[in-house]
Amino acid sequence: MESLVMFVLGLAFLAVICAAYGIFVALPRLLWAQLAAMWATFGRASRIALARDGEPAVPAYPCVTGPRDLLHAWRESFAGQRRVLTAAERFLPGITTPSGQGPRPLPGCLAIVLYPVLAASVATALLITAALSVLPLLSVLLVWAVSCLVWAAWYALWLLIARVDRAVRGAGRPALCPYANCAGTIVRPLTLCPNCRAQHAQVEPNAYGVLAHRCRCGARLPTVIGRGRLDTCCPHCTGLLPKGWHRARVVLIVGPSAGRRAQVQRRGLTALGVPAARGVPLARTAGRPLLLHSPPGGTYATQAALDGLDALRHADGLLLLVSDPAPYGADAEAVIRVLRAVETLPARRRRYAVLYAGAAEDTDVRGQLTASGGGHLLRVLEATGGEVRCVAADDPGLDATLLWASSSGAGRASAADAHLAPPSPPGEPGEHVRELPRHRPARHTLLLAHVMGYLALPLAFVVLQSGVLPAASLHGLPRAYDRWRHPLTATVHEVDILAHTTADWPRITGDYSAPGTSPRNTLPGHAGYWSVKGAPKEKDALGLDFADNWFRLDFGLPLPLSEVSYDWDPDSTEMWSPVTMSVEGQLGSSTFFPSHEGVRDHKQAEGKNMTKTYGRDYPLRRTADAVRFSLSSLPGGAEARARARLREVNVRWTSSDALRLRPLTDGALRIENTLDRPLDVAVQPPILPSGRQARLLGPATVTLDAHRSYTARWRLTAPHDAQGPSPIAYAVNATDDGRTVTTRCLALLTGGGTGVRPLC
Repeated sequence: MESLVMFVLGLAFLAVICAAYGIFVALPRLLWAQLAAMWATFGRASRIALARDGEPAVPAYPCVTGPRDLLHAWRESFAGQRRVLTAAERFLPGITTPSGQGPRPLPGCLAIVLYPVLAASVATALLITAALSVLPLLSVLLVWAVSCLVWAAWYALWLLIARVDRAVRGAGRPALCPYANCAGTIVRPLTLCPNCRAQHAQVEPNAYGVLAHRCRCGARLPTVIGRGRLDTCCPHCTGLLPKGWHRARVVLIVGPSAGRRAQVQRRGLTALGVPAARGVPLARTAGRPLLLHSPPGGTYATQAALDGLDALRHADGLLLLVSDPAPYGADAEAVIRVLRAVETLPARRRRYAVLYAGAAEDTDVRGQLTASGGGHLLRVLEATGGEVRCVAADDPGLDATLLWASSSGAGRASAADAHLAPPSPPGEPGEHVRELPRHRPARHTLLLAHVMGYLALPLAFVVLQSGVLPAASLHGLPRAYDRWRHPLTATVHEVDILAHTTADWPRITGDYSAPGTSPRNTLPGHAGYWSVKGAPKEKDALGLDFADNWFRLDFGLPLPLSEVSYDWDPDSTEMWSPVTMSVEGQLGSSTFFPSHEGVRDHKQAEGKNMTKTYGRDYPLRRTADAVRFSLSSLPGGAEARARARLREVNVRWTSSDALRLRPLTDGALRIENTLDRPLDVAVQPPILPSGRQARLLGPATVTLDAHRSYTARWRLTAPHDAQGPSPIAYAVNATDDGRTVTTRCLALLTGGGTGVRPLC
């Protein structure tokens, strides 16, 4: 039997340990796993993450890095919580296995009892963790969503500005690479980082930033304002692009001989003021820049090579080198191939300048070309609809011819860019990377939002408890909380109607009082007491001492009482013979006694483990117009009766403090709502002595908003022979959420019923 008891006690002890494990061990570990994952992701600094598409810039946090961090944090949180649950599975075999031995399966009886207890405790910890994680999750998602919306609006604004700026400057149109060995079409040049010379392909408002991109080296590249100060390079040949290259007008040199094309190019650039050693055939003019392009090698040898020539698509003018105008000569064939390729291109205004050896005037060159068999070339050129000019090969005004062919206007101005050398090689992916905190303000904001999610309920409770929010705010949440926290029924209290007495009310009568004492001394707020010391003795039928000393409180009108109590001076009573009184209510000629259910004694400690009864509360839930207190037969006879001193009596009714009633001197009643929510108020007819009447002037039912007031007025009438003050009892009902309470107040009618003196 003893072994069975020990087994049951041990089993109960293990069950308590299993239940406590889930709440006091598993729950903190689950919460800590979540907090540790959030801190590891958002609280500590990490390396700058490179973009997945190879762009050497840090992606913007709200739309790219933020979702990655959130997913990583939640994965790490789930992984940590999974480890906690795995440890919980090993907990029970661990505590039931002797030290030094590996975990062994539990006996069947232990497993049947302990495993459900452990599972229930761990499941409870999981549910609590999930409930506590809802608000942090929602707060983080809310902050992230709001930041994404703000970022998207900011991005859309500056993207529009950037697009308009590019359209106005013409930077958005495809242009020709100015390098002869490349001559590729550049749709979007690469922007070079001023620090590490890394090549950025998308320096504009996008997922890498709105007003600036952050390079992997830490430098910031402006995307809108100040972007023109950054160096750019060709994405095909990585050649450094000069300023204004995208606005240049292109003049293409056409001729079968590469050496002659190079000679004419050098001569033309020299005539335009460009140094011969310069690597880019770009000249600054009074209008747009001029790019004098000469394709390398035998570009004009075949039609297929010309069809793939990007420079021909961008050419504003063509400088045709003709030395042999024969129909089947190399020069004529090159011109014909170029014109065939031009016919396949979209129509645009082009100018053709024919450079031919002959007279200096245009008419002389044309005549010499025609006489030499080149008339077919002139006819073919004029058939294209473009403007044609013929000049001599040795014409000293080659610069003017080039400006005419490019439509750049007259005049020129040499503009030698100081650094038109090839750019520095870009850094390797691992170079120039600094250990910088990645988006520290944004990441710390999400971490703070997560922490605030845990504090949301306590903070909301503090705010709602303080009552600083308007009742109608947050869809009426403060009002609903006020109803839950302070229900209307909780405003009802026992109120002593004798707290504000006068010499005229209530009327007190009694059979005997010892000299220097009076029943009026027992009213609240009065000093002294009531004693019957020296009262005449009376004998009952058995010859025992008996005296029925009494006094009566007459209210003058029926009042809905709830409780009557009395207190003796504790020094005037004995523990073995407590003084008792008989309490009875009177309504007219009828008499009733309070119920003995719910009677409460007033006791005082007298030494160790001893108390003395010196008073009593009697429930009296009836309407009465008078209350009578009398002494009954006391243990100890006349000595105990003579020694007793009645200190205080109380007569109470129930009243709510949801409303505050203020009787006015003209008989009106001011009703004020003390709560933070509206109440439906119903004014009840006042209770008056017999012969007096009151008629309400105005509505009896109104809706009072929070802390608002309403004044109810009556027309009071009294008999002609009415003399002296008479009492009046007001009652107002307040209803909220289907529950009704009553606020009561007393007053005295004076001056024949024309004035009111408040008693509450």
